[in-house]
Amino acid sequence: MKILHVYAQKPDHTGSGVYIQNLIKTLHCQGISNYLICATSVFDDIDKDFLQALDHIDVIKFDTKDLPFPVPGMSDDMPYKSSIYSKLSEEELALWQNAFYNSLKKAKAYEPDKIIVHHLWGLVPIVLDNFDSNLVTAICHGTDMRQLKLFKHLNNANVDFIENILSSIQKLSDIIALNDIQKQAIINNYKVDSHKIRTIGLGFNPNFFFPEKLPNTINNEFEISYVGKITPQKGVGELISAFKHLQAKNKYNMRLSLIGSADSTNLDYYKSLSKTHESHIHFLGALKQHIMAPYLRNSKVFVLPSYYEGASTVTLEALAAGNRIVVNDIPTIRPWIPQKAIESGRVLFVNLPKLIEVDKPCPSCLENYIEELKDTIDIQLEKTISDLKFSSKAERDRLEIYEILESKYSWTSISNQIINI
Repeated sequence: MKILHVYAQKPDHTGSGVYIQNLIKTLHCQGISNYLICATSVFDDIDKDFLQALDHIDVIKFDTKDLPFPVPGMSDDMPYKSSIYSKLSEEELALWQNAFYNSLKKAKAYEPDKIIVHHLWGLVPIVLDNFDSNLVTAICHGTDMRQLKLFKHLNNANVDFIENILSSIQKLSDIIALNDIQKQAIINNYKVDSHKIRTIGLGFNPNFFFPEKLPNTINNEFEISYVGKITPQKGVGELISAFKHLQAKNKYNMRLSLIGSADSTNLDYYKSLSKTHESHIHFLGALKQHIMAPYLRNSKVFVLPSYYEGASTVTLEALAAGNRIVVNDIPTIRPWIPQKAIESGRVLFVNLPKLIEVDKPCPSCLENYIEELKDTIDIQLEKTISDLKFSSKAERDRLEIYEILESKYSWTSISNQIINI
């Protein structure tokens, strides 16, 4: 079987990038041929381990004479220098479309059995210009619908761009949603018939993310972890504030590890916010999964204070790695979490503050939100102490949750569902 994968971003750094890398690596292990069309900056390289899983790759390079602007990102605040779709000029948008059109035209010689296009966005019309819609499966990652809501250009060219996306997506017969809430949102936003949409969950690598045996002492430093972009939309500032308030109580010996990419402006700001606690707050940058995994296996509490998520692979990975979880009560996250994890209290939800935009909180609501976030982390740290005292029950709960996740969300399970659609 031959599969053509089409992706308009850098195949790393973000949740969808991790998704596409793991999907392709798993398919490669199953003997499937993979061809990837993706974007990157002329200054970047593709990960060598990832390249080994590909039979063909066509990288569209930005920041060049032909494409003299950064790679557009599906979020308007990416962890690397990027363009914003809604701010692209008519000429830039045409250059973007032509670059992918030419790559897809060239890919016809590959004669794929299936085409997987990531994001319900601008690539879909270009794919359908080159391939039969019956070959195409489109995967929603959530940020595509956010772009649809945020796209504010009113000139005719960009109105046509959106209308072309909507009409093309309506022609598809295979669309993948990450959960049932996302499925309903696709129906509402793209006016797609429900029978065309399959719900296939997130994926994680059980070789990396699994619960290690609990230590037999409570005197060790408690690791609190965060994985994601270091941006305001992810609630990083509020997490740092909550940690500082908790640290002031002197109840725990703890540290906060922030794993993820940041542009220089955000990184400088959050480091200055952490300056009084810099020995306890660590910025580790973006890490490859095999390097990140030991941090999550060592971590006791994982916190995701994000205001918007497509589904959150990192929360799945942290839960599989045995963490207690503190996460904002986002509709797209709750559905996939095993009931066992909720009933046992291993996952606790924090109420979202009032949002003034899809991923921007009301500033006057943040004080109460930070207080609730702090208190919820405190609860999970107290429960961690209990876990260490009564380790046999905690070990059983962690293992049972891991086995549920592995059976439903391992990449082998996810890839089999995708290619059998």
